[in-house]
Amino acid sequence: MLKSYEVIYFDMVVHDQTSSGRSTYWTPLIFVLVFVTLKGKKGIMYSLFLWTIPTTIAIFYWSELLPDTKETLIQYLLSCIVYIIFLFFARHIIIAYTETEMLEKLAFQDSLTNIANRRKVYQWLEETFEKNKTISVIFFDLDRFKKINDELGHVVGDKVLLELTSLVKNYLGHKDNFGRWGGEEFIIISDHDKKKARVLAEQLRMSIANHHFSEVGQVTSSFGVEISQKGDTAETLMKRVDQALYMAKQEGRNQVKSMP
Repeated sequence: MLKSYEVIYFDMVVHDQTSSGRSTYWTPLIFVLVFVTLKGKKGIMYSLFLWTIPTTIAIFYWSELLPDTKETLIQYLLSCIVYIIFLFFARHIIIAYTETEMLEKLAFQDSLTNIANRRKVYQWLEETFEKNKTISVIFFDLDRFKKINDELGHVVGDKVLLELTSLVKNYLGHKDNFGRWGGEEFIIISDHDKKKARVLAEQLRMSIANHHFSEVGQVTSSFGVEISQKGDTAETLMKRVDQALYMAKQEGRNQVKSMP
């Protein structure tokens, strides 16, 4: 309020200045601070209250101002209103965008591992089939994971899944999509051919088997690897790779299998 009085009375009335001076620069920053500090309608109400202070002072000394000064002051006060309106709507847009991002995160991200969940994996599969792209799928899980949960508890089991997620990420490229299918089951979708996909699966199997998991020690894993074929859908491809994983389990676990 004192600064507004100084600019309007001393600069414009007493010294006949036609410029609002540095206030043109610092006023928007004040409004930004108000909207950052105060939530909801409080921000715009407090900003409008601040705006009425120089407006009231300007009206009080209006008759003593030069014509050019009046025009400058009108432009200054109108620009302040524009700042307030802009910040009000910008805040709402930012909040709406943030909420949308949070909802998308909740919808498509696994809450424990922070990688893609089953819904997101299906979205990846559908998108690739729409583009008629050939993809490979690596489907794997931890052997005898239920025993870990039953004997050591779910907290320890969750730690194992987090360690596994971190370990697998080290072997993936930027084009490899990694998600949690559910429980101890994980999936990798990429554009590798079947041979490269099997090589990657074998690397992961060996890395997991050689890794010392905190609190549980050695854990093995089983893998199914398949590549999309003409006429495939997400369901048919997943059914085939699931059968390959089942084959790996039936034949002794800790191995990589594909359907004949």
